Order: sequence, then structure tokens, then C-alpha cells
Amino acid sequence: MDGNCLHTNCELIPEVPATCTETGLKAHYQCSSCEKVFDEDQNETTLPDLVIGVIDHTFEPYYLNVAWHCQECTVCGEQTEREAHTYVDADDGKKECTKCGYIKTPGEEAMAFAAAVRNMEFAANMGKRFYPSSRSET
Repeated sequence: MDGNCLHTNCELIPEVPATCTETGLKAHYQCSSCEKVFDEDQNETTLPDLVIGVIDHTFEPYYLNVAWHCQECTVCGEQTEREAHTYVDADDGKKECTKCGYIKTPGEEAMAFAAAVRNMEFAANMGKRFYPSSRSET
């Protein structure tokens, strides 16, 4: 690395945008003779000075189902913590979540309860399969 380099062989390195999971790097020039780095105004700098910090997640409107809601990042897929709906009475016997706007009809509540009962019964039956009554206890 010659201290007398005139930096005539500089290549423009395009910006690498930051995401919510990785840092980025500002556009810059790098001299292929001495490896020194220059910002877009051609001032000498260092690579750490060109780092673009991780940015915030880009959350979509609510991702939801009958029991809960959360938001999901469009870049990395990370989800916010799932929260149960908080309902207020709406028209025609329906209920509306105060946070995400989900509308629950009267029939959905009964279907959700029935599904929960079926899941509990299934779990109980699975336990019987894994621990049959003919098994001897030690």
C-alpha cells in the first residue's frame, strides 16, 4: 500500500439498504490500488462510518383469527405478541374488537367453544393411546 496513491482506480460500490434484520452500507468508493474507502462526496472515511443501522420492522395491518390478533413484519415475518380480542357490542348482535376491528358473529362464539371442547377431548384420547390401561405400573 503506497502512501502516494492518487486513488485513480476507485470503484463506486452501490448502497446496500438496511432491513429489520441486517445492517446496510451506504454507497461509497473504494480504491482498488490502496483499498481506502471514500464517501459519495469523495471524502476519505472508514467502512464502520458507512454502516446503516437496522431499521424498524414493517408491520402489516393486523393478522388475526377468531381468538387473537397480532401484526406481522412484511420483511422478516416476525410477529408481535398475540393478544386476545377485546370486544364491544356492534350491530345485529355482533361484537367488534376495539383494537383490530375484527367482527365476531353470534355463531362464531359457539363454534369456537365447540372446537375447544373437541381439542380437549382429542388430547384426552391421545393420552389414552400413549398410556394404555393394560400397561403395568412400576
